[in-house]
Amino acid sequence: MIYLHVPFCRTFCTYCSFYSERFRLQDAEPYVEALLQEIGRREEEIRNTLALNTLYIGGGTPSVLPPSALERIAQALSRLTGGQYEEFTMEVNPDDVTAEYAAFLKELGVTRVSMGVQSFDDAALKRMARRHTAEGAVRSYVALREAGFDNISLDLIFGRGTMVADRAAGAIAEAAESEALEGEALEGEAPEGEALEGEALEGEALARSQAAWTRDLDVLLSLPGGPPEHVSAYQLSIEEGSALYQMVEKGRYRELSDEACERQYLMLCERLAEAGYEHYEISNFARPGYRAIHNSAYWSGAPYVGLGPAAHSYDGSKRRWNPDSLEKWAQTVYSSTASVKKTGKSRPIECCSTALVKKTAEICPNECRTDVGVLCDCETLTAEQKRTERIMLSMRTCDGIPESELRTLCGDEKVEEMLRGGLLERIAAQSHPAAAISQQPANPQQPAISQQPATPQQPATPRPFSIRIPERKWFVGDAIVSDLL
Repeated sequence: MIYLHVPFCRTFCTYCSFYSERFRLQDAEPYVEALLQEIGRREEEIRNTLALNTLYIGGGTPSVLPPSALERIAQALSRLTGGQYEEFTMEVNPDDVTAEYAAFLKELGVTRVSMGVQSFDDAALKRMARRHTAEGAVRSYVALREAGFDNISLDLIFGRGTMVADRAAGAIAEAAESEALEGEALEGEAPEGEALEGEALEGEALARSQAAWTRDLDVLLSLPGGPPEHVSAYQLSIEEGSALYQMVEKGRYRELSDEACERQYLMLCERLAEAGYEHYEISNFARPGYRAIHNSAYWSGAPYVGLGPAAHSYDGSKRRWNPDSLEKWAQTVYSSTASVKKTGKSRPIECCSTALVKKTAEICPNECRTDVGVLCDCETLTAEQKRTERIMLSMRTCDGIPESELRTLCGDEKVEEMLRGGLLERIAAQSHPAAAISQQPANPQQPAISQQPATPQQPATPRPFSIRIPERKWFVGDAIVSDLL
């Protein structure tokens, strides 16, 4: 199970705070060379995660890389993986996808394309500093269909707020100064129309946002060639370090209320359910048989290897992450490779999380060696951290967590209290999300969960059940999990 991070973007979205560098064509070759070094250096780690043989190329914007660069990367990995992936996903920007490029991805072996559309509203796209237009997104989608892709995932963003008109001009200039768009000015209009004047009536802003979100879903479900097999939808969040965060700090952007965002989320759930999608994770919807294999493995705690700058890895007990700097990551890779050539010994890329060890070059508490000088960070998860992650990740999904396990992790009293309060629900294990079992008040004559009656020949066997957060409560799922912990 491999995640490969491409840290390049042509422009930076206003809401994004992920690590990325502005793409220059001359950067592609050095990046690929360093990546090939890392792949060779970590062969053993990669092989140890191939019980689930998936490849996910994400970013950043992987589709900015030249086809020749992607071919070299795929060939290097196929020597270790065999190239026959259970799922090979690549993220693309609609602006990069042409008929020729879609055909190339198919030939490369990509089986699943994840395209960041975010909205089918041109004003909203400009406001988020997306490079494509609504028409361009549809055109790219059609190109992927015509190239033969039958597993496409589209990303959407809901909960988009409004600009404050009397301060819009300053926001435009400031975003340009921060190189959010590299010459592409932020539009003064609100994502769903003109900017609102000062303290405009909130009802007008809500109506605009709701209407735009309705249009997004209408277009999504009526795309040429049929709707996508998978949809990922995220609430617009204000991340520190993003251009949008700066606008909020200066009063130039007004967020939607949590109540308005929740209404849009519930509309999303309802519309996609009517269209035949399975809501299998808080932010993810799939047609039957099209759950994301790679991402689902993250939520189950499977081990994986992360390649490239800022990429994370997990071996079942230790998590580590590469430097979030292209230069420092490359130094780490080449230093590690030189050490192997010198000693003839192979070991994981050196990492350490303590400044003291970095200064003294001693062996760190996480048993990571530091003899190469340039280091990345790691942590060995404690039993409590593993417990927390098991609950948090499982409760993001429609499958939940086995009831017996949850009672062991959280205690009977807490679980019963939250079941009674409707914050959790019991479902038949491994069932479809619609197979929730209603929680009826306790009745001495009729248990809430019926068992098959005992017979002299066949003793009663308790049915296996899981517990999850009800879909209608997923929007506030983080608060529920916090209470559960």
